[in-house]
Amino acid sequence: MICEIGHVLLAVGLDPLSPAAVGPEVDEYLVASTKSGRLYFAAASVADSARLMQAGSHP
Repeated sequence: MICEIGHVLLAVGLDPLSPAAVGPEVDEYLVASTKSGRLYFAAASVADSARLMQAGSHP
């Protein structure tokens, strides 16, 4: 599905979050991490393979 869209947004928090965390816990984590400057975001393009990404980068 992500490859069909072609873009992904990645959020990286520097503090641990339980793998069993559910909605309210994740929301609280996001707010606290953002306020403390310990949450980073990045956007990236994605493709089915690295070869397709390389082909798409050339005019």
